[in-house]
Amino acid sequence: MSALHVLDALASAQAPPTIPPTWRWLTKWAYFIGLAALIGVPLVHLTVVRPALRAHADGATAERGRRAVHRIIGLGALGFAVVYVFQLASAAARGLEIDYAEALSPVVVWRYLTQPAGDGAWLGAGATTLAQAVLAVAAVALLVPLARRVPARGGDRVVMVAAPIAVAVTLVKSVPVTPEALAAEELVGRLLVQLHIVGGSVWVGGLIALAALTRSRRHIRDADVDVWATIWQRFSVLAMASVGALLVSGAWLTWREVGAIEQFVTTPFGRLLAIKIILVAVLIGFGAFNQLVLIPRLVRLRRSGQMESARHLSMGHLGRIVFAESVIGVLVLLIVGLLTGSARAQADGGEAVVDASVYGWGAAFLVAVVALFAVTARVASFLAERPSATAST
Repeated sequence: MSALHVLDALASAQAPPTIPPTWRWLTKWAYFIGLAALIGVPLVHLTVVRPALRAHADGATAERGRRAVHRIIGLGALGFAVVYVFQLASAAARGLEIDYAEALSPVVVWRYLTQPAGDGAWLGAGATTLAQAVLAVAAVALLVPLARRVPARGGDRVVMVAAPIAVAVTLVKSVPVTPEALAAEELVGRLLVQLHIVGGSVWVGGLIALAALTRSRRHIRDADVDVWATIWQRFSVLAMASVGALLVSGAWLTWREVGAIEQFVTTPFGRLLAIKIILVAVLIGFGAFNQLVLIPRLVRLRRSGQMESARHLSMGHLGRIVFAESVIGVLVLLIVGLLTGSARAQADGGEAVVDASVYGWGAAFLVAVVALFAVTARVASFLAERPSATAST
């Protein structure tokens, strides 16, 4: 008996049937971690680290810093390539309804990817997965060489080309393959699912990348404090946008999958989702503390010339918090891997019904999220402009 068979037997003996097989949640968890590395790290480099280095670092430090991030990007792409192989087998096992061990065969995976379209469908069930695999190969082929020593400028150009391809790796899965998929409700749902995936990938991938940079003993760890202050300020803006996307899409998905408050405690799906929401709330709390307390304090310390205190805050407190956030982010992805079905189905409830009121509440929630973050940004700016004498308090 293979190791996978043993794990599945243990899972079926110790867990309720609503928990997916071991191979399913492990491959799903690893895939989302890999996707965070493939999407999040390049985008954080282009929008956060690279601009900070260009603005405040000398030539040698900027070169070392960019190469350090390139190395993380290359290793992340390599890790994605490994886990994606097992994700393809998982898709084949589910699509062909066969044992996972059998689906590990390249011949079986190819059969799934190229199977003909069914009745009423424009494309075969594996067509979007095949397109995803092609995009994944292209992104990985571009990014993996960055793990080795390459010129910083050339590496940045590669990242610019590969970043949109990496995002397309997940977006292509939302392409409609049946007429029913063109319905407004279905299109909105697919869009919000992808918004959730991309937002989470950017947030978690960025946390992992910055945690790795702050804990490295080389490269930009010893860069000028202005570099790190700019990195934290720019990442807080990017993280806020990612959180906004997660809140809006997450509210829709939660409403679609959970029909009543009590289902958060009476169904396995609801309990897992509640844990995920709590962990995300903790992450948001950390982010708010960074945005409203630590980053304004860092700005005031720099303005008052207390560079040693600013460096300690930038590399000490903020570095430790980001490391803790990255660990929590990985745990959130673990919960995502365990989620299957819906609380509505497990409670024998009806499906979610979308009408005009749902879209109205969704629009109102979107406006509220944008307003909340706009106020947060203004408050953070106000706190940063307080008299410098408060910096040391």
